[in-house]
Amino acid sequence: MKKKLSIIIPVYNSTKSLNELISKITKIDLDNYEIIFVDDSSKNLETRKILSNLAKKYKKIIKVILLSKNLGRTNAILTGLKYATGISNIIMDDDLQHDPKYINNFLRLKHHDVVFANYSRNKNLLNNLFSYLKYLLDRYTFENNVRISSFFMIKSYIKKIIINANSINAYLPGLINESTDDIISFDIKLNKRKYGSSNYNFYSKIKIIQNIFLNYSNLPFKILFLSGFVFLLISLLIGLKIIYNYIYFDPLPGWTSTLGLIVFFGGINFIYSSFIGYVILKKINDNKNNNLSYIKKIIHYK
Repeated sequence: MKKKLSIIIPVYNSTKSLNELISKITKIDLDNYEIIFVDDSSKNLETRKILSNLAKKYKKIIKVILLSKNLGRTNAILTGLKYATGISNIIMDDDLQHDPKYINNFLRLKHHDVVFANYSRNKNLLNNLFSYLKYLLDRYTFENNVRISSFFMIKSYIKKIIINANSINAYLPGLINESTDDIISFDIKLNKRKYGSSNYNFYSKIKIIQNIFLNYSNLPFKILFLSGFVFLLISLLIGLKIIYNYIYFDPLPGWTSTLGLIVFFGGINFIYSSFIGYVILKKINDNKNNNLSYIKKIIHYK
């Protein structure tokens, strides 16, 4: 049966927060909703035991999807969205930093295609630097000033567009921005982490930046093109200097003309490289093919 709301929660090695999270969600006055937990192949077996018990206890609202391989949070979310039946779909973390009390705030804005929860990042200097760099990349790449977060809501037809995209190395904000311009945000207060630590390490953050560059942004090719243009300009100035000296003064030594030719053809190579790279990027985006997460088991007590 079609639900008004689906809440998708990716899970990885969580134990202490899950019961408390469900308790908070079920206390909210919600009608005709479902909660979909997607376990991203947790190494902690206790996590799956807790999820199974929750599915049995809250059989009318909870569905648990167990994945056979860890493919990351984005693929876990895409799998959850694939099996969600809600008209609106809210994605939130499992660590209690995203307070369920804001679910009704999302629902009041359900006439928009996508709604993000915006919150201040109280982290260390390195994490803050990464967060701001990612924001600038997102803003430049997608031409959208809305601060992207991991707590958000999307409509069902946007969900279908995202799933059908079958994007290689899927980057969810990229898929969302390619699907609609109707994206807004509202401010919330982020709770302090109560249990455990973040699963995002430095390597994961670098992969996110790399993914934006290689699969969505044309910034690297613009840099190559501008570099090539600068080199061509320099080679032109060197050429003019050679001609000027040849007419009015003694000709410059032979290495000067050689240097000018090297700079000239280097600039041409940069421009060609940027053009070829841009064409390849467009071809990849036109022929996307994604390995969706492998589903080991679906637990749903009817």
